Amino acid sequence: MSGERGETSIIGLLVAMLIFAIVLGATLVTFEGASSASRQAQERTEAADRARDALDRVSKALRNLASPRADDGAAVTTAQPYDLVFKTVAPNMPSGAGNLNATNTKRVRYCLDRADPTRAKLYEQTQTWTTTTAPPPPAAGACGATAGWTRTEVIADRITNVIGGRNRPLFTYGSDPTLSTTIHAELLVDPDPLSAAPETQLSSGVFLRNQNRAPKALFTPTVTTAGILLNGSASYDPEGETLEYTWTDNGTVVGSGITFVYSPSGPAAPRLIRLTVSDGKLTDTATQTVTG
Repeated sequence: MSGERGETSIIGLLVAMLIFAIVLGATLVTFEGASSASRQAQERTEAADRARDALDRVSKALRNLASPRADDGAAVTTAQPYDLVFKTVAPNMPSGAGNLNATNTKRVRYCLDRADPTRAKLYEQTQTWTTTTAPPPPAAGACGATAGWTRTEVIADRITNVIGGRNRPLFTYGSDPTLSTTIHAELLVDPDPLSAAPETQLSSGVFLRNQNRAPKALFTPTVTTAGILLNGSASYDPEGETLEYTWTDNGTVVGSGITFVYSPSGPAAPRLIRLTVSDGKLTDTATQTVTG
């Protein structure tokens, strides 16, 4: 009888060990699954935080857009769905007598490196200078190419705007991108595109408060007995700025003002009349051939 009890005890012990092993294995699987889910959630949160910080940087730079001058070119020089280049005002610039960049203007580029659509990267590139006028923009190159740029940095990754061949622009603009007064930015982020979890969608719209658009020159000529009445009242400035008017005949300045009666000497003949309007920073011209 004692032998039977001993065999029963051994069998019971083995069964208990087997049950313990099963429970332990299930516990480990559950723990590993929970750890994996926690890790994925953390990666998703970190990727979304980086993208959110990147959008904040883009928005801040756009809000400080440097108003263009006639001698310095437009503020926005590249406006594409995945590439944006513009001039902005830097908060800090080199000080000293050698810095002639009194307005602290710099050029920035935000572009999406789409070489790996499942892990696209958002680059921020800056070009700074200490001269009175801005240098030309660096030559167009692949996103992240450093030639001509003072600094290059990846500010967000795991971006999936173009995953699976989809075309979801990073930047959208108005009808004329380089003169648009609003720019919308959208980032889609997914650290693990193979998982069932949805992408994180982040977006920001910025009103370009400093955007100065070029005026439009328009005029009507009327031949009278007193001369040629030139009326530029149809000209306008998108921001409502006061315009300066300059009239030329075949390149020679003959008058100024919104309206002007031009009395050329000599017999009537075809004349190349041009009106140039300026808001003090940007200009536009209109030309007509007038016989008078």
